[in-house]
Amino acid sequence: MKKIVALLFCVMCINFIQAQDTDKKNIVKLNPIAFGYSSFNVSYERVFTDKMTAQISFFYFGRSSDPSIYGPTGGWGITPECRFYLTETKTAPTGFFLAPFLTLQGLTYNYSINEGALPTLALDNRRGTAKSTMFGIGGIVGYQWIFKDIITAEVYAGPGFGLASMNSNKAEHGNIRENSNIGTNALFPFVKQTGPILRFGATLGFIF
Repeated sequence: MKKIVALLFCVMCINFIQAQDTDKKNIVKLNPIAFGYSSFNVSYERVFTDKMTAQISFFYFGRSSDPSIYGPTGGWGITPECRFYLTETKTAPTGFFLAPFLTLQGLTYNYSINEGALPTLALDNRRGTAKSTMFGIGGIVGYQWIFKDIITAEVYAGPGFGLASMNSNKAEHGNIRENSNIGTNALFPFVKQTGPILRFGATLGFIF
């Protein structure tokens, strides 16, 4: 979290450097925060009018860590959005923007649960793979800068709501139900994805 805050602070500081408008229409961006989570996140934004653009983002990640029930070990996602730039003195794709978005994500969880540690149970470890699919909708607010008519930088954040389903049929010792309550180690956070979501990030890009 400290790295994320530091990166966002640095990006905000460059607002004191003179940014500029541009006649270029295409931007390819990378999210450097994602690299810290073994993830690759790329976006493409296209300008259509002086105040409106469209963007599509894609992420993919995979971790080589030991099985865990505390987070996904792999996944992908695609997020289209429409951006409306609001700064009166600037034209898209610079300035403040509002962007409604849709998102579709598929996540994989490799888990290992030691139920034998519970005083009332003497069961073997449970290992397996659970897969979750989520569809979400929401909106973000952000700011984008352009420097030297070639480099872009942006920050954004916003809420949303997601609907998720989970399939754990690949569990080695039986299915894990969504309402599983076998000890604290079986309260899977990945089956609780239906509900509020938060989308945030920072990108660096190339405009052409």
